Amino acid sequence: MSDALKQQTRAFVVALAPVVIAGGVVVHPYISDFNDTTEIAAAASDSPSTWAFSHALLIVGFALLILAAFAIRFHLHDAGEDRWSFWATPLLTVGGGILTAYMGLEGLGGYAVAEAGGSVEGFYDAGSNLLWFFLIGAAAFSVGILVLAGAIHVSGVLSRAMSRTVVVSLVVATVGNLIPASWASYVGAAATLIGFGIVATSMWPQKETSPKPPIA
Repeated sequence: MSDALKQQTRAFVVALAPVVIAGGVVVHPYISDFNDTTEIAAAASDSPSTWAFSHALLIVGFALLILAAFAIRFHLHDAGEDRWSFWATPLLTVGGGILTAYMGLEGLGGYAVAEAGGSVEGFYDAGSNLLWFFLIGAAAFSVGILVLAGAIHVSGVLSRAMSRTVVVSLVVATVGNLIPASWASYVGAAATLIGFGIVATSMWPQKETSPKPPIA
C-alpha cells in the first residue's frame, strides 16, 4: 500500500467514525434522563427495531472511533509526537471496548426482551447493577479523548486556530457525552464531527504541485 493510500485510508476512518456515531445518536429515541429505567424501557418497548438499530450504529461507530484513534496516533507519530498520543490509544481502546459491550447489552438485549414479550423494565432495572461497568468505560474513554486532544494540540500538525478549535470541540464532546440526556448526546456528536472532521481534512494527502518553468 502506497503512503498516499495509507494516509487517505486513515483520514477516511477518522472522518467516518463520528458520522456513524451521529447517525446512531439521531436515530436513538429521545431520552430526557438516561438514569430513568422506566423511560428507557418505554422507548425500547415502543419501537424495538429503532432501538436496536440505533445501538447497532453506535456499536459500529465506537469501533470505528477506536480505529480512528490509532489512525490519528500514526499520523501524529509521523509528525514527531509520541508522548500524549501513546497514552491516548490504550485509554480509548479500553474505554471504547467497554462502552461498545455495554451498548450491545443495553440495545440488543432490550430488543430481544421486547421481541420475546418479556419485562423490558425489569431487564433494565437488573442492568442498572452494571452501572459501574459503564462508568469505568466512560471515564477511560473521556480521559482518552482529552489526552488525544492534547496530543493534537502539541503536535503542530494544525494551525493554532484549527488546533484550538479541535481541542474545544473534543472537550465539549467529552462533557456532552457525560451528561445523561439525549440533548447532550446531540451536542457531543456535533462537536465530535467538527473536531474529527478538521483532523481528517488535515490528514488527507495534499497534491504536490510541480514548479512552473521560468518564463524565457
